[in-house]
Amino acid sequence: MQTWKQIKREFNDMWIAMDKWEESAVGDVIKGEVIYHAKNRKTFYSFIRKHFSNKDLAIRYTGKISGPFFLTK
Repeated sequence: MQTWKQIKREFNDMWIAMDKWEESAVGDVIKGEVIYHAKNRKTFYSFIRKHFSNKDLAIRYTGKISGPFFLTK
């Protein structure tokens, strides 16, 4: 297992899936085992649906996320 800091450094600006992970009390990943990663979100989710549809995974993005986060009418 790698720490979240190690994961972010190794898989910078990527979508990652972990099948073994530990979270803090508020849901932040502390450490985990990356089983798949991709730069492109569409590619990432397509692969995850095809190969891991029945598996519990922690999915995170290691890059900077900017808003807005909510859609308005």
